[in-house]
Amino acid sequence: ILGAGVSMPEAEMKTTFEQLYSKMDAATVQFHTADFASQVQVSDPEIAKYYEGHKATLKTDEMRQVKFVNFGLNDEQKKLTGKARIDVLQKLADSANDFTDALQAPRADFDSVVAKFKLTPKETGAFSQAKPDPQLAGAPTLGQAAFSLTTAAPNSAAIQGPDGFYVQHLEKIHPARPL
Repeated sequence: ILGAGVSMPEAEMKTTFEQLYSKMDAATVQFHTADFASQVQVSDPEIAKYYEGHKATLKTDEMRQVKFVNFGLNDEQKKLTGKARIDVLQKLADSANDFTDALQAPRADFDSVVAKFKLTPKETGAFSQAKPDPQLAGAPTLGQAAFSLTTAAPNSAAIQGPDGFYVQHLEKIHPARPL
C-alpha cells in the first residue's frame, strides 16, 4: 500500500479560497435588437452559403412511435413494501420475460402475442428523444429504449419502470428531414 501526503503552500490556499468564496462584482449591458437590425444586411448568397455549410445540422429530430404493454402493480400492490413488494415484482418480471420469450418464436408478431396473453397494448404518438411521449415520461429508460429499437429488431426486452415492467414494439420511425 502506498500512502502519500500533500502539502499546499498557504498563499495558494488563500488564493483558491478567495476565488471560490469572495464577493464578486458583475455588470450587465443590454442591447436592443431594434437598434442593430436595420444595420444588418444579409444577402441571399450568404444565406445559401450558411445553409450549405450547416445542412447536416439543420434537420428535424428523428421521431419514433411505439406500442407497449405494461406488467405493472395495481393500486393495492403499490402500497406494499419490503419482501412482499419484491415477490409481486418478481412475478411481474417472470410474466414479462414469458411475454418476450413468446415474441421470439418464429413468425410471432406483437399483436398476436398480446392477444395470446390477454393484455391491452397502448400506443404512443410520434415523439423525439428530447421530448418523450407523456405515456413514457414516468421512466426515462422507456424513451431511450424506444430509440434503440430497429426495424430488424422491433421488440424490446422487459424494461423495468418505477412500478412494473414494460415491453415495447416499434411501430414506425419518422426519420429526420431537412428543415
